[in-house]
Amino acid sequence: MDIKQTGISIKRLTSFPSCSGNEKSLAEWLKKEISPYADKVYIDNVGNLIAIRGNPKTALFCHIDKVGYMVSQIKGKNVYAVPLAKGKALPGKNKWNVLIHGSKMICGKIFELNKSTHKLALEINSDANSISVGDYITLQPNFSLDGNIIKSQGLDNKLGLFAGIEILKNCKNLLLVGTVKEEAFKLGAKVAAWKLKPKKSLILDVTYDENPKISYPIKIGKGPVICLKDNLLPNPKIIKGLKKAAKNQNIDYQLEVLESGGSDAGSIYDIGPGIPFAFIGIPIKNMHSPYETADIYDLVTTINLLTNYLKNE
Repeated sequence: MDIKQTGISIKRLTSFPSCSGNEKSLAEWLKKEISPYADKVYIDNVGNLIAIRGNPKTALFCHIDKVGYMVSQIKGKNVYAVPLAKGKALPGKNKWNVLIHGSKMICGKIFELNKSTHKLALEINSDANSISVGDYITLQPNFSLDGNIIKSQGLDNKLGLFAGIEILKNCKNLLLVGTVKEEAFKLGAKVAAWKLKPKKSLILDVTYDENPKISYPIKIGKGPVICLKDNLLPNPKIIKGLKKAAKNQNIDYQLEVLESGGSDAGSIYDIGPGIPFAFIGIPIKNMHSPYETADIYDLVTTINLLTNYLKNE
């Protein structure tokens, strides 16, 4: 895989203002981009992107949204906002640059961030008349590539989405689901799983580098992460198959055991009798910040692992 070309593609994905509830422009762009690689591509009634190739048994779920805020109050050139989901907000006191998505695209800078409520205050550099209560706020695009190291807002989950698209290109039989609202409400996966009812599912997302809550230390540059436990227990047969696929291709991988945590897997598993699932994560540093950091090695090996698994299931 060409690193420079990969970087350009991920840069494009991270540029979309696709926070939870505002994924439409990205979904429509993706529909056009991946149509040549699928037999059928459509956007469902809640905004999920659905791509079907061949006669798939397995659904690969990759959420397309990212963390964001919503404007709650406007006072002159000061704008106040709340996070779209509790706990999914910016860390620290740094003065990040943001974009407000209303009738016009407005730039702003955070000057106050409440660490307990995660509410924030912005100072804008243009006319506040084009801003309305309810407008979405995301971090400004800031992609950089240095060797194999990517730094950018929005790598959660544009890395998983990029990998999912590459896997779709590689596999003759696959159901790819780009879910919406994963970072808030988990609505997209729930609706897609209920409608599509795949025989089994793989959730492809990012995971924490060196999370203090895990038994096995995870690090970027050491390969994809197979989760053995978070708030749920994955299907042991799928886990066994993933390990076998890694061994067959001599692919490095890491094992993750979490005290808590969740993903689209919870929504998928709750549908009907319980759809067998497993979670695979691409490790990143500085989750939900403007400087999320990843290693392209982990991205490439994740694509190779899942491609090999799906081709031989």
